[in-house]
Amino acid sequence: MLRGSSLIDIGALYAYNGNSVSGISGRMDKVAAAGVQGHVVRLPVYPKINYNPGGSPACSPLSYPVGSGPSAACTPTASLSGPDYVSKVLKPAVDYATSKNLYVIVDFHQIDSIATGNSAADANTFWSAVAPVFASYGNVLYEPFNEPTDYSSAWSTLKPVVQSFIDTIRAGAPNNVIIVPSQSWDQHPGDAANDPPTGSNLMYTAHIYPSNWNTAFQSQVTAASAKVPVFVTEWGYASSDPDPHTWGVSLQSVIDGSGASFTAWVTDNAWTPSMFSNASLTSLTDFGMLVQSWLASKANSDWVW
Repeated sequence: MLRGSSLIDIGALYAYNGNSVSGISGRMDKVAAAGVQGHVVRLPVYPKINYNPGGSPACSPLSYPVGSGPSAACTPTASLSGPDYVSKVLKPAVDYATSKNLYVIVDFHQIDSIATGNSAADANTFWSAVAPVFASYGNVLYEPFNEPTDYSSAWSTLKPVVQSFIDTIRAGAPNNVIIVPSQSWDQHPGDAANDPPTGSNLMYTAHIYPSNWNTAFQSQVTAASAKVPVFVTEWGYASSDPDPHTWGVSLQSVIDGSGASFTAWVTDNAWTPSMFSNASLTSLTDFGMLVQSWLASKANSDWVW
């Protein structure tokens, strides 16, 4: 089992720190100093537009160049070619994390339908280029698509698309762990586990927040955990959530009881739910303190480097 946290968009960390990878490595150092790093770090890579249907589209100041953006509402402040993004941003970030004995999740961080539109094709374009780069890294896991929305689609509709992600990745990286998404913002891991895509070294994700953690979702996670390895690549809570600390402690019991891995979202003071309460990232929120204590209690168990 791996436990750790997620960074914000690594392109933003790079761009807002003088177009330097020190923005990413420095953030990792602050996360480690605060005791919320654990053994694994998730690195979100944003395409030109993170569509986020039902919310506000997000535009990275330095995105990986796939997607139909920019638009008037989503204009990057810098640009790099795909190879330059990998060589200047992503690979140095992965290498720095590796030098710190961390496992790494490379996360194609799109929130959109994969049953319709172009986002699934964008993901395959990304992985065709990126999967071979880290094929020799035993510590690098691939999260092929952050959150398929597709709340009205059955898993049977998404499964062939997810299979295409797996096949694209496997063409360039035969062995790296792949984290399988599911419909409705990753709330159906049980459906995916009951009718799994073809491939080896697969894990299955769930993104858990107080607002979606209903009985049906809980049953999905329980069903998945009984059959497959689960990696909760996002979870978190805000002070505005109902009885937030109690909710967090309860989820800790569920995750530990199911044998799942996790990366908490998110190590920032402005992005939410925030693990830090100040801009210098030296003070933790209640959410951050729960993550800190959880990681400390498991620091020397359940994982192998």
